[in-house]
Amino acid sequence: MPEVKTQLIEADELIIQTISGETSGAMLRGATAELAQLCAQYRVRRILMDVYASDAVFTPAEFIVMFEGFIKQFPGVGRVAYVLNPETHDIEKMLVATLAFNAGVSVHFFDQLSHAKDWIRRTS
Repeated sequence: MPEVKTQLIEADELIIQTISGETSGAMLRGATAELAQLCAQYRVRRILMDVYASDAVFTPAEFIVMFEGFIKQFPGVGRVAYVLNPETHDIEKMLVATLAFNAGVSVHFFDQLSHAKDWIRRTS
């Protein structure tokens, strides 16, 4: 069963979004809208995306449109920690790395949530 959980941690000025299960383009759009709403409301600059347990069923083109649209809308987001399975998310990792580089966003990839949390909390 697909699921999106979005959590704001105000003390750390951080949003954690966990996406699991089969992720469609429509689900991705909804998750992005929720993330955008919190970024606008709280001016959060750091995001931790946990997609380790997700299975993307959206196209790379759909992902590119969502990512680029989000970054254009919230240029203040400067750091993103991405938790993914390197064996099953290799295309997503390449897309995120390229798009983030082009947008001037610092992104780091992790295969463990604890390492991602440590990195994102150490950075400003």
